[in-house]
Amino acid sequence: MPGPATRVLVADDDASLVQTLTWILKENGYEVAVCPGGDGLFAKLEEIKPALLLLDIMMPKVDGLQLLERLKQDERYRDLPVLMVSSMPPEEATVRALGLGAADFISKPFRVRELLARVDAHIRVGRALAQAREEARSRAAMVDILHEVTDSLKPDEMYHILARRVARALNISKCSMVARQTGRPAGHRRRGVREPDAAQSADRARPLSRDPQSRLDGPAGAGGGRVDRSAL
Repeated sequence: MPGPATRVLVADDDASLVQTLTWILKENGYEVAVCPGGDGLFAKLEEIKPALLLLDIMMPKVDGLQLLERLKQDERYRDLPVLMVSSMPPEEATVRALGLGAADFISKPFRVRELLARVDAHIRVGRALAQAREEARSRAAMVDILHEVTDSLKPDEMYHILARRVARALNISKCSMVARQTGRPAGHRRRGVREPDAAQSADRARPLSRDPQSRLDGPAGAGGGRVDRSAL
């Protein structure tokens, strides 16, 4: 079912068809606005910002396909789903309309259930596309911010930040980063980034035995600071 603010704009010169479309759409939860004959279409689009446009191809004053072409050249309405409605032969009308950027084509006379299914499907697709574009713009803005921030950092500061974030993501206490630069041997380590020694790495990697006799052993009063190797 459509949401409470789902608006559909109908642009057609056939008054009886407009009345029928308006009744069908309103009965199924849509808000409907009408642009008779396509006059003032762009002003109406700007006024109501519909989720979908039903546009007739053959109107006495304006050509629906020319309106569609202008519409798709305007960045504001490039992603607006447009369903072309016409009594033209389907093959000819469909090819021309889809080639200009229409989302779909509906022949007159139309079947009510098919009309509603197409309207609902294209509104959902249009919303998903708009959301994807907004998320892409947000990601691009975040990247620009990160570039602006990192441009002001020294290399060592950037490596410290990266090391901390990687360690946090991997849930480890320390993280080292190895970088190779032209003129330096492989394995060169950035200064100031700590790396655990081999013994610490081996102890961390070796799992403790699950044997019930396993225990922590250490000097009296030291609180048990080392693992009893015989229990592993």
